Amino acid sequence: MCNLDPAAEVFKYKCDIDIRDLISLDDVQQLENFGPNGGLIYCMEHLVENIDWLIDELNEFADDSFILFDCPGQIELYSHLDVMQRLTKAISKSGFNLCAGYCTDATYLTEPTKYIATCLTSVSAMVQIALPHLNILTKCDKVNNTELIEEAAESTSCADFISKQMDSRNFFNKKFFKLNERIVDVIDNFWSVNFQTLNI
Repeated sequence: MCNLDPAAEVFKYKCDIDIRDLISLDDVQQLENFGPNGGLIYCMEHLVENIDWLIDELNEFADDSFILFDCPGQIELYSHLDVMQRLTKAISKSGFNLCAGYCTDATYLTEPTKYIATCLTSVSAMVQIALPHLNILTKCDKVNNTELIEEAAESTSCADFISKQMDSRNFFNKKFFKLNERIVDVIDNFWSVNFQTLNI
């Protein structure tokens, strides 16, 4: 396991590699007087600038290992900043094969607006990182409607999934209905967004 979250404090797994050995969010906030988000971005930029440290750590396991990277959860790192893209390119360039896993909360399936937002952020991350990509619905055990989970996993269209679940004309604000339709069209025209389910 490789922890790439400089703000992480509690782990339920053993960290074989830990970004906090290079830089921690607490130190950055104290030394640079940054807030949590600015400090996190600073830490990730620092990691990219010192990529040789990470590559050396990874090479300790390179011959026969499958490495899982636990990354920060702040969406801006994957949606509109290029730091994770630069990080994954540097790791790939060193000879590692990478796949991205985008985790989202399965409880978002119960409201069309949250489901659309989930799909949009997934598309954004997929475009930005440009790696083979898995979208994973986490906390499936928190959703009582198992049919909903199954339909989301089997769905080939954002619009179809929403229309099966509820009358979106009554759910969406009439003023923004056409806008929501167009957003769903963008997602469906890009359609690589499908979900694998995860239930602990």
